[in-house]
Amino acid sequence: MNATSNLASLAIFAGAGLVDLGPAWSMAVGQVLGARLRSRLVVRRGSRFVRPAFLVMAALTILRLLWIKPPRPA
Repeated sequence: MNATSNLASLAIFAGAGLVDLGPAWSMAVGQVLGARLRSRLVVRRGSRFVRPAFLVMAALTILRLLWIKPPRPA
């Protein structure tokens, strides 16, 4: 689902000429490298590592969302 929505967004923005390929390529390379590193980490350490790491990241995301102030309506 995520890949499909990303490709659809890319097609829409590219059609409007609003894609800057420099940052796009560097982000794509970073995403691929991160996924490979994370998958190796999961295979080595197993679910005893993944579950607490996931819960910590979810908690940090919730705290960040509670901390930031939403924009005020115009």
